[in-house]
Amino acid sequence: LVWILLRIVTADRAQTVTSRDLFITGTIGGLLFIVSPPAGLAAIAVIGIFQLLRLPVRQWWIAPAAICLVAGSLGGFWAARNQAALGEPIAMRDNLGLELDLANYSGAVPPADPRAAFFARLFEIHPIHREAGLGAMRAAGGELPYYHKLSVEVGTWIRTHPLDFLLLSARHFAQFYLPPLWFWYTYGHLGLVARL
Repeated sequence: LVWILLRIVTADRAQTVTSRDLFITGTIGGLLFIVSPPAGLAAIAVIGIFQLLRLPVRQWWIAPAAICLVAGSLGGFWAARNQAALGEPIAMRDNLGLELDLANYSGAVPPADPRAAFFARLFEIHPIHREAGLGAMRAAGGELPYYHKLSVEVGTWIRTHPLDFLLLSARHFAQFYLPPLWFWYTYGHLGLVARL
């Protein structure tokens, strides 16, 4: 993301933006989207704002084309790999249900302690952290069925708690870009986290 910002600032100061510059910036944006979708979306937004404010319309297609080419190609290869390994053509991640369910449930609703709620939920449903989550994943029939089950559960929760979902989404957005101190010690430092 910083690389994209530096490229745009440099191009803005130079007052000239070549097709090559736009293609490279779009390529980096596409790679970033595959590695980290939230950061990739932020990069794409920055590129879009820059294009709207500084570029002639005839150049607007270059960076988006590069983003789509790179993200589409890598996502396609990953989907083919997942079809062979998991039986479903998942383009990016298969654990969206798990991630959503970790973040959105009644125990996390403000004024709950975000740190305590995070760890309680993590230890309750994540298959890596405790036997409860691993046992639930095995009982569901494996990784994909478990994540699909969690996806249905959290979808129901979101539909029945729309205001709570919006409040949690706002908090998670802020935590993504401005994480609290305890967030930096999530893995491997549980003793230190307990003292924070």
